[in-house]
Amino acid sequence: MGVRVGRLTRRPEYLRVAAARRRAVTSTLILQMAESWQGADAPSRIGFTASKKAVGNAVHRNRARRRLKAAAALILPAHAAGGRDYVAIARESAFDAPFERLTADLAAALKKLGAWVDSPSSPPSATAGGGLGGGGDALIHAAKPAAAPTPTLPHAPQAGLPRRQAGGGRREGGSVSP
Repeated sequence: MGVRVGRLTRRPEYLRVAAARRRAVTSTLILQMAESWQGADAPSRIGFTASKKAVGNAVHRNRARRRLKAAAALILPAHAAGGRDYVAIARESAFDAPFERLTADLAAALKKLGAWVDSPSSPPSATAGGGLGGGGDALIHAAKPAAAPTPTLPHAPQAGLPRRQAGGGRREGGSVSP
């Protein structure tokens, strides 16, 4: 489909990208870029970060990071220029913005940085409407098999729910005598 995209894994790699001071800011993310120290023929690499100050608690940070990873998996292999390292920094709206907006922002950031490469091998649905239409999101959801509904019996307790105890959950003989 496209070029393989590696990962930035160590703090000095993130710092080197930040020190290059090339960035594009969008409503959902900040994309930083630096030329790879391995040369122009090296594969592109990306790292993801979400700060507590910008995004919020751990649940929000993890969800924002996962959404950035999914958007990058769709866009970067087909459209990112090789020989560059990227850092995607989640902003507050990355947590709950529509996925199409997240992918559109990533594409716009690549274009602002001059790292966008038109790919002739990309499917038409992924390039319609500014490069990202709804096709990319549909591809993610189409890969998931539909779960069959599980029948529940009216007399059987549902799995995962605690059974109610007599007396509102208190032990037998709920009163304590002095």
